[in-house]
Amino acid sequence: MANERVDQSDSGENPEESQDTGLQEAWEEADRGDENIIHEGIQPLFGLLETAINHFATDVHIDPVGDQYLVRFRINGVINTHEKMPSEEAKRLLIQIRVRANIDITRSFTSREGQCKWLAEDQVKDIRVTTVPRNSDTSIHLRILSPPENLTNIEMLGLRDKDLEIVRRSLAHPQGLIIVGGPTGAGKTTTIYSLANTYDLESIVGVSIEDPIEFNIPYLRQVEVDSRHDFHMPDGLRALLRMDPDLLLVPEIRDERSALTTVRAAVSANFVLSTIHSKDAASAVEAFAFLSVPYNILGGSLRVIIAQNLVRTLCPACRVSRRPSGEDRALFERWEIPVPDAIFDANPGGCNRCDRYGFSGRTGIFEVVDVDQDIGNAIVEGSAQAELRRLFRQKGYGSIFKSGLDKVVEGTTSMPELLDLYWPEIGGAGID
Repeated sequence: MANERVDQSDSGENPEESQDTGLQEAWEEADRGDENIIHEGIQPLFGLLETAINHFATDVHIDPVGDQYLVRFRINGVINTHEKMPSEEAKRLLIQIRVRANIDITRSFTSREGQCKWLAEDQVKDIRVTTVPRNSDTSIHLRILSPPENLTNIEMLGLRDKDLEIVRRSLAHPQGLIIVGGPTGAGKTTTIYSLANTYDLESIVGVSIEDPIEFNIPYLRQVEVDSRHDFHMPDGLRALLRMDPDLLLVPEIRDERSALTTVRAAVSANFVLSTIHSKDAASAVEAFAFLSVPYNILGGSLRVIIAQNLVRTLCPACRVSRRPSGEDRALFERWEIPVPDAIFDANPGGCNRCDRYGFSGRTGIFEVVDVDQDIGNAIVEGSAQAELRRLFRQKGYGSIFKSGLDKVVEGTTSMPELLDLYWPEIGGAGID
């Protein structure tokens, strides 16, 4: 498989052509009168989503509060209040959402999920809908699924040069496991999709088992879990392994059977990309142990551990320069980083370029560990998290927090943004 690996941008598949095809198909569905399409004639739902998309929101939350409904957008990972909507107007909106997402409006006392599409003249967005009952009312969450621009370019993830080299080298192996760890919303799925896209997927057999499928990847055989028809992750995973895959993608490991099957697949001549919830690289190892994966199997299959989180990137047009404070200097010195003459904070009022937020987008901060024989042996022996962290530091692998400090020095993010995620004064996972 190593000889077949090429950058996706050099393959026959053009991401822009794929997007155009999706837009054309959506318009054909709309012309047929398909009810899952949200077009300009479906107001106020179309307008609400148009506003959210224009503000680069990833999520829309609609919740009953007293005699009103609160509408909030998540932008750059932060919740922002959009408006307070009168109850009657909101309930009409909720009916529109349920109808378009094919959610039974008569079953309002159970949580339900569905999907639909928002369609404008020049773009289409997939929308995932979740409804949850709240007494006599309903809360609704809309996830706007937008394939990231860096999905075909791992250089855009935010990895340091030496970490990028480790990842590239590991992708050249014909088998083994690359695990991406991090909390919810840390960008793990984007990372493994981007890693998968470094292969010429037309020339190999690539498969994935997902719950749900978030982004369609050309030439990747993507299978979606369907619990309503008793098609669950472990069973689907075993079925896919019988289909002679070169590459297996498991976007999220959630249970013991899936964890063990995934790791065993990496031992038996498959190349596997997967994610797991963890705080840093050492706790990713412990997460597998918690799911009853034997240390000897895990230590023999792991090639690289990538732990990550996301920080907001400062708007380059309006960021504000300042001299590092005494506390800032202490943090740089603790991690042996030369203290810069200046660092940057967000402009509280923002500017027109960043829509007055002071930030524009997000980037990853990473801990990347190349699992060599010493580290593999330590995992096989069941070394505790603290022991693994010490070994990782001895080998020269920096923590996620140090990666964040590097981004502060570069002027990419601010110290307050980094400290919102981590508290160095108390130490702990991701810090030390």
